[in-house]
Amino acid sequence: MLSQSQFRAIFNGLDELTAAGYYAAFIGAAQEFHFGSDASILAALLAQLGHESLGLRRWEESFAYTGERLRAVFPARFPTVAEAYKIAAAGPEAIAEALYGGRRDLGNVQPGDG
Repeated sequence: MLSQSQFRAIFNGLDELTAAGYYAAFIGAAQEFHFGSDASILAALLAQLGHESLGLRRWEESFAYTGERLRAVFPARFPTVAEAYKIAAAGPEAIAEALYGGRRDLGNVQPGDG
């Protein structure tokens, strides 16, 4: 299992108190969901966690996309440039809903869950 000092080294920009809190939460989740004993799963999870959260510094996705970028990154969700620009112009909540709303695989079943 990952030690607290290893965790802090991975997320080296965190102060000691913050890192300790995140480590405790991470270890609790590892125990609850049984992913801490497989080194490859643990490494992949830590890499993804660090990437998605900017090293545990960001907790919300910004959704600051232009129409052009939406179309480039999510072509299946935005089959036309016009659709992508329309959603981008509507703002971050509309983008989040277009990307993640109605996704039963993510548990998003209510309007606004995106």
